[in-house]
Amino acid sequence: MTTFDNIVLEIEQELSEEIVDKNLLSAVMKACGPSIYSKDGSILSSNDKNELLRVKKKFLIKRLGLSDGDYLDEAIQSVIVKLGNRKSTHRALVYYFLVKEFKSEDLFKSNVKTNQIGNNFIEQISNFGVSFLDSQEDIDPEIKIATEENFKLLLL
Repeated sequence: MTTFDNIVLEIEQELSEEIVDKNLLSAVMKACGPSIYSKDGSILSSNDKNELLRVKKKFLIKRLGLSDGDYLDEAIQSVIVKLGNRKSTHRALVYYFLVKEFKSEDLFKSNVKTNQIGNNFIEQISNFGVSFLDSQEDIDPEIKIATEENFKLLLL
């Protein structure tokens, strides 16, 4: 089991009563980057005003694209209460519940490209790519065939 998997398991155990979307939790954890592996970066202190301000500015406003307002502070406090008013908790866990709170799950799904720009657009780009390859005279035939067969997958 990888270190990442161990952290996911640890967080899931912390939420024994909650129903967790494991794919979303993993996506949120990956979005946290390498900070989830360091003790200081992975833990959020619920008593530290500067820490909570960073969550608001860096995650809610910058990452989720929300407008600044008191409702963000209220949401952060709501999540902290939901997690039992603990002095500290996993940062990814707080982010997970904030994503759920603001219904921003689509920002963390792996198929966001398809959902945001639509299958029709991907099909058009794929067709363009294939026609572009057809217009190339110097291309190796094997590369051309492999690229034509996999061009749509490359876009996803």
